[in-house]
Amino acid sequence: MRRVRLAAPLVAMLVCLALGQWPSAVPVLRPLELTTLDWRFRLRGPVEPGPETVQVVIDDRTVTRLGQWPVPRTAIAEAVRRIAAANARVIAVDLLFSESSSSLPALAQDAIADAIAELPPSSSARARLADAVAHGDPDRDLADAISTAKDVTLAFAFVFDAANRNADDMPATLRANALPVFTQPSGTGLPAAPPAAGLLMPAGPLPAAGSSLGHVTVLTEIDGSLRYGLPVFAYADRVFPSLPVEAVRLWSATPRDAVAVILGEGLSIGPYAVPTDNGTRHWVNHYGPEGTIPRLSLIDLLDGQVDSGLLRDRIVLLGATVTAAGDRFATPFDSQLPGVEHHASAIDNILHGRSLIRDRLTGLVDVLAVIGLAVLAAGLAGRRSLAWSIAVTLGLAVAWTAFATWALAAANAWLAIVLPSLACLLSAGLVEGARINAEQRRRRRLERQRANLGRYFAPTVVDRLADSETSLERTQPAAVMFVDIVGFTRLSEPMSPQAAMAMLREFHTRVERAVFAHGGMVDKFMGDGALACFGVPDAYASAAADAVRAARDLLRDLEAWAVDRGTRGEPPIRAGVGIHYGPVLMGDIGGARQFQFTVIGDTVNVASRLESMTRQQDTDLIVSDDAVQAARSVLDPDDELLVGLIPLSEVPVRGRAGKIGAWKLRRPEG
Repeated sequence: MRRVRLAAPLVAMLVCLALGQWPSAVPVLRPLELTTLDWRFRLRGPVEPGPETVQVVIDDRTVTRLGQWPVPRTAIAEAVRRIAAANARVIAVDLLFSESSSSLPALAQDAIADAIAELPPSSSARARLADAVAHGDPDRDLADAISTAKDVTLAFAFVFDAANRNADDMPATLRANALPVFTQPSGTGLPAAPPAAGLLMPAGPLPAAGSSLGHVTVLTEIDGSLRYGLPVFAYADRVFPSLPVEAVRLWSATPRDAVAVILGEGLSIGPYAVPTDNGTRHWVNHYGPEGTIPRLSLIDLLDGQVDSGLLRDRIVLLGATVTAAGDRFATPFDSQLPGVEHHASAIDNILHGRSLIRDRLTGLVDVLAVIGLAVLAAGLAGRRSLAWSIAVTLGLAVAWTAFATWALAAANAWLAIVLPSLACLLSAGLVEGARINAEQRRRRRLERQRANLGRYFAPTVVDRLADSETSLERTQPAAVMFVDIVGFTRLSEPMSPQAAMAMLREFHTRVERAVFAHGGMVDKFMGDGALACFGVPDAYASAAADAVRAARDLLRDLEAWAVDRGTRGEPPIRAGVGIHYGPVLMGDIGGARQFQFTVIGDTVNVASRLESMTRQQDTDLIVSDDAVQAARSVLDPDDELLVGLIPLSEVPVRGRAGKIGAWKLRRPEG
């Protein structure tokens, strides 16, 4: 079992660490881990965000009032002007203006442009035409509003289907937004995203109007939930920042070349850090359901119903929550969180250092948890019962789950639960399986022992021996009976081996029946003889009397068998029986794999010699004086058990000094 306790955690560790490297081997593990993460978020509960970020959203009320979706860009331009007028510090526009918008046909715009060129600069007509073009070109109106405002970052996206792109080549405006400083440590891959097939850029003059561009490409996890952002995206040998990263960069007035990117570790944006995993994913610490990040309706802003103090010195995200937009994702708190709030949460995470931590350190803690739980489970399981092992294993898994839940709430650390718990269960399962297997082997061995005991003991004695928890090796008084067939060699000589074996089986059966009937033990069968004991394994006063009763019953049984054999023309069978009473040493003897319960000592030797004397004394039974006296001490005066026994003068015992008193059974005349 010690070897199993050493091997079990090693096997569990190797399996779980391999699954950590190749999660696709068991696809269910990743969704299960994400489910436990959702539980931890909900147990922790919502978190109040910081005051720096606010949303201005195009909601259902806005679309209803303006009468169309998408809403007019002139309305968005007006919103940008009002946000800028309220002295917002940064405006992050989470809207993809991927198609041009104009209220004038293209030919009319060209004609007006030609007319303006022909008119003198001081002409009032030129001014009116220019104003008409401005109102007829919403993109220009929006571009003007953006360029006039301070620190506006616009959204673009990477697409993975070439059919969805609107830019074949990389525009110069986008190239200028690439982060110039990034490093890739040895062994670290590029950001965990599929290669982009193209770009979805803002249309017309918009890309050049803003202070910067930030991508809003999002990817969902295997369970369909939006859990992380891509703070940088690799494209055309460059890395481009996300909209949240650009918003924080503008907020902190950090120059673009001062943003340090270490792929697989994180970003530093002035005083702010963006921790990432080895796939450069920024795991977002979601604060709660939709509306947790403060938000205002665009139509309220246009109607002048928004207090400018709510926007002053803020990062204002301008996005859409309208039902028709479809930009909604499942998160731990909400099944349909708007994408703009996801970006707002990411910004707040960065500003307050509350990002969900899933880095090399948490990965190391996960590995240590796998090792520790596997070792603890192997050490504690398999000690008692299956229920104990289950309770210990579940207790370890629950304790680790509680610690991981605390780590999320207290330190925003995402520690794995599934793999450490699996290591715990697997290690304990291997140990418990080994214990059960050993228990089954022990049970089978005990059943074999019980079966072997059943060959030599009465059933009640078998139960007593099988259920004993203590060693049976000890010295105690007992009655020993030797039985041997007289003249077996002469009887078996004309028989076939099969017939001789059948005769012995019949003889042994009669010996067994007589011994068991009086609570004795058949120690062993020795060819044509047998050794039986009475008062074993538990000593009792009537052992000698029971031995004499068994002997006389056996002799009567053999007489009846002899008559039956005579009717078939077969020679009769006689047996000699010797009985002695005295101390014996009982216990198990044998090797490591085969052993038997037996008795040894001078009492056994004397009983054997007494049996062999029956030939010289012309009797079938000789009982030592010690056995007769022990039997007489427990017999009633009218008991006839000893009737027929006649005393012998003290007889010598071969191989033993001195003589002993003995009694022999008188044979009936004839």
